[in-house]
Amino acid sequence: MKDDFENKIDDLFDVKNKNTRKVILKAKLKSIGIFAIIIAIISSILYMVATKVVIKNIDAKVQTTINGIDLKLLDKKSSVAEDIEKEYEIMHPNRYLGQLAYNKGFLSANLKYDTYKVIGQNVVATEPIEREFNLKENLITEREQEAHVNILGKGVSTITPESLHDQLKEVDFFNSLGQRKMMFFYPFSDYKDLYRNDLQKLDEVDNKKIAEVALSFDKYYSIEEVNGMIPKGVDITWYWVDTLSDEQKKNIVKSDESDTKNIREGYNGTRKDGLFRRVVSEDSAIGIKAIDLNGYKLDKPVDKFVESLYRNNYSKNELNAIKSDEVNYLKKELNIVQENDSNSALKYDSKVIKTGGIVVTGSVDQLKVLKNNPHIKASIFGVIADKY
Repeated sequence: MKDDFENKIDDLFDVKNKNTRKVILKAKLKSIGIFAIIIAIISSILYMVATKVVIKNIDAKVQTTINGIDLKLLDKKSSVAEDIEKEYEIMHPNRYLGQLAYNKGFLSANLKYDTYKVIGQNVVATEPIEREFNLKENLITEREQEAHVNILGKGVSTITPESLHDQLKEVDFFNSLGQRKMMFFYPFSDYKDLYRNDLQKLDEVDNKKIAEVALSFDKYYSIEEVNGMIPKGVDITWYWVDTLSDEQKKNIVKSDESDTKNIREGYNGTRKDGLFRRVVSEDSAIGIKAIDLNGYKLDKPVDKFVESLYRNNYSKNELNAIKSDEVNYLKKELNIVQENDSNSALKYDSKVIKTGGIVVTGSVDQLKVLKNNPHIKASIFGVIADKY
């Protein structure tokens, strides 16, 4: 017979024994649990390693894409800024570019130029220039979308003047800062009673003020002739240049007469005083700056103007189509050539340069000497500032 020890041994290895089965089950479960934990830990480590590799690759690709977009936006920003700077070389009397700010978005950007006018010894802040753009094109701002006449009150408007009729005859045009906008009258067009003569209002202006005034002449003159017309003490700061062909001038007169006829016929043919005439605002006039951004007289302003025309390509993307055509016509008429490769001096037909008006600055007393000048057909105030 088996003793107790042997019986216990038999019970230990008897798989049918209830206690033995419990021990084996616990061992199996423990092994499975340990194996599962090991698998989970290994899987977690592998997942984290793989995730880091994938994220690193994605980040690198995203960063590369973002850097590429940023570089393209910077190229676009340089192009837009260059267009503005070229425009300011041949346009915008007395007005100059100040500090440039650049704000970048994800797929678009915005640049903003501060601008200022030099009136005598005064520096006056004017409207900033803002341009929005993406990688493909310039975006139209809300201000540029505004095309309707915005009359704020009697004789006040915030639009840029491009034409006049009897209802706008006494209207002053202002920018968003409340500064008057100047305009010019074509010498070849008869404005009849639409001519403005702000010089006659100088008695109403404080003697402690200094002003800029746009003067329009009775005909086109050479720069030398104009310099001889204006008395000493009155500073000529800008020359409005004739950029129109004879055919273009005829078309403007013809169009004005047609619009005048439409105004009168709109009143059942009973209106006899309706008159429509185009003018040129200071924002769209092309001309020669006679002073630099510090207010000092330029040595050879005409040469600098011609140099800008020769050096820069003013395409329709930069200026509007009409102004671009005018610039290209003038460049062709000037017949600009460089003397030789080693000399930057330009030769051109100086007789082509004619001016139909100028911008002058001076104190109230200085400007009063222009009141009875027979060559001046119209005069429009611009910015009026304190003398000191």
